Amino acid sequence: MNKSSRYWAFVLVAVLMMTPLAAKAQPQPAGQLAAVEQLKSEAFKAFRGGQFDKTSELLNQAASLSRDPSLAQMKDWISQFQSQRQEFIADRTKAYDKAVEDVKKLQAAGFDEAALDKAKDAGLLAIDKEAFRKEPWVVEMIAKAVASGKSLTKPRNSGSRRSGSIRILARSSR
Repeated sequence: MNKSSRYWAFVLVAVLMMTPLAAKAQPQPAGQLAAVEQLKSEAFKAFRGGQFDKTSELLNQAASLSRDPSLAQMKDWISQFQSQRQEFIADRTKAYDKAVEDVKKLQAAGFDEAALDKAKDAGLLAIDKEAFRKEPWVVEMIAKAVASGKSLTKPRNSGSRRSGSIRILARSSR
């Protein structure tokens, strides 16, 4: 969980803890108050589980049943968090696409070790790590790197060094 996620989680917990005090200040039927508290509890569980769409939906339902200003504030915070998260995902996807493009350019120019290093960066940026490892060009690159590594296992002089990216990608393919 990054700093932004932790911040919003803390804020949500703090507001959830203060909400019963604010809810008591406004008279509501007992059944409606129980339903609101249940929805807030489910929203918090969904938030901790990373289900932000469900969290937003549950808070919207709770806000529609109650005139509690803290619920409206939580709803706004979740909306802000979701929009920031979407921006983050878009930026990360853009950086991933750029890294993949760079890998292919480096391969085309014959700079296989540099391409392998850039592929490592692309792997770190990939949203779905398993799908990345199964990409045909990644599988082919790893196979070439492993074959190259095997040819280098013969005794060599101490002045010869290879990139650690070969070992990192080769281990991840096992």
